[in-house]
Amino acid sequence: MTMIEKVAIAIRDSFNSNDIDCGPIAKAAIEAMREPSDAMIADFDRSPTLRKAAVDSYQAMIDAALKE
Repeated sequence: MTMIEKVAIAIRDSFNSNDIDCGPIAKAAIEAMREPSDAMIADFDRSPTLRKAAVDSYQAMIDAALKE
């Protein structure tokens, strides 16, 4: 199951309805998460080098999820 499908199911279940195609909503939600928040970066590490690596890795994972 792709990440988009997993997110779509979670969104659909939150509406308690099978009548909604949540695929586009799921994709938009994942795309909105592509830029990590300052808190996410800060919690990863205080090193600027590791921060860049963390952001690059995080964005690569989000991009991969959107391509599934």
